[in-house]
Amino acid sequence: MKIFSNLLCLVVLSIPLKTVKSAQTSVTPIQKVIDLMKSLLTKCKSEKHDEEVEFASYKQFCDDTTVEKKRSTEKAVDKIDVLKAIMQKATSEADRLTKEIAAHEEDIDVWTGDTEAATTVRNIEKADYDKMHKDYGESIDALQRAISVLEKDSAGASSLACS
Repeated sequence: MKIFSNLLCLVVLSIPLKTVKSAQTSVTPIQKVIDLMKSLLTKCKSEKHDEEVEFASYKQFCDDTTVEKKRSTEKAVDKIDVLKAIMQKATSEADRLTKEIAAHEEDIDVWTGDTEAATTVRNIEKADYDKMHKDYGESIDALQRAISVLEKDSAGASSLACS
């Protein structure tokens, strides 16, 4: 590369001054403008092509992302619907169970009241039984004493009657 630049300098320096002047006069200012515009047009076309390629890749990225996001959104909406259905089912189940619990609590309250009433009745009946048992016990004792007294009297009376 260095050799090439040295060679180029040597060639440029060896051109006679008149040739350079004649080359300069052969190119008109309009021709320079046209050349400049042509190079600018080429550069713009190249940049436009580069922009189109970059835009196409960005558009493809956006399209892919849009499709992916739509699919993701649809899945999320479906999942939300499923979860709402599960929540609604759980809520209705909770309501049903709450009603059952209330019914069972009412049954428990009734049964507790029945148990207390039965206990009270049993205590009253036990007191009546104890009282009646004591009375019967005392009556039996009295009858047994009466029988033994009568047996003693009748044994004494039969001995008197025999005499």
